[in-house]
Amino acid sequence: WGYRCKLVAVLFIWIGLSGEDKPTDNAHAPTHPEHPARSSVGLEEVVIVIQSQRNSFHARRSYHKKVEILQQAAELEQGVPIVLLLHELSDYERDWSILPALPQLSAAYGESTSWFFFIEEETAVALPALIRVLNRYPVLESQEWFLGKRLHDKKASIIHH
Repeated sequence: WGYRCKLVAVLFIWIGLSGEDKPTDNAHAPTHPEHPARSSVGLEEVVIVIQSQRNSFHARRSYHKKVEILQQAAELEQGVPIVLLLHELSDYERDWSILPALPQLSAAYGESTSWFFFIEEETAVALPALIRVLNRYPVLESQEWFLGKRLHDKKASIIHH
């Protein structure tokens, strides 16, 4: 399914700096002089997928996040992203994982979308900052980007799956 997408990206990216983040240099920023990025990515080229669940509490929170994002886009007047609730993409009650949805998302939106942006229902999204980040990476048919924030535990931790 990967060949259909121009880009698949951004797993749980947090736009902006939290109190523990430290600005870093641009040593890891992409540099592609042989493949310059297009002048700009519009919001209409972004599919935002909210990792949601069917129960009423989470469905309501996800719906409010969707409305918030669409209102922000309307105020910006830079296009309107497609905003999807993950629980609406499947008939299975507990299907909230991203990986099973990727083939369906690619088939439905891969030809017209440059970026898939996956967030949780409580993720703070600033669309102008998102567009600035996405415009740092060239849109190429042969290139896929997976962007995110590194995680670091200060103490040993056990993650149960």
